[in-house]
Amino acid sequence: MEHRYGERLSITLDVLLKRQGKPVLRGRVRNIGLGGVLIRMESGVLMERKMVDIELPLDSASNDGCCRVKGWVVHSSDAGVGLLFRSLTQENYQRLRQFIQQQSAATENKEV
Repeated sequence: MEHRYGERLSITLDVLLKRQGKPVLRGRVRNIGLGGVLIRMESGVLMERKMVDIELPLDSASNDGCCRVKGWVVHSSDAGVGLLFRSLTQENYQRLRQFIQQQSAATENKEV
């Protein structure tokens, strides 16, 4: 059963996952939406129902271009780790929304 809130954008984007401020895993985004993200892990696993910090390199609005959000691990399998975004600030929500819109438009323009 599908539990997503909104559409997802298929994209490849390298991410860093942290716990308690320390890097724990690297992965690559498979798809992303305003409600969450699916990440294929390079190695390692994440336990379900755990909170992680996600560094998404979305733009250059911040000094290092990363959008830092919290994610709740909702599922973990060979296909990847599904994370539900938690406690998104208004700023991060807007950055994420703008990024998804820009990437969707770029994808549509390539198909035309």
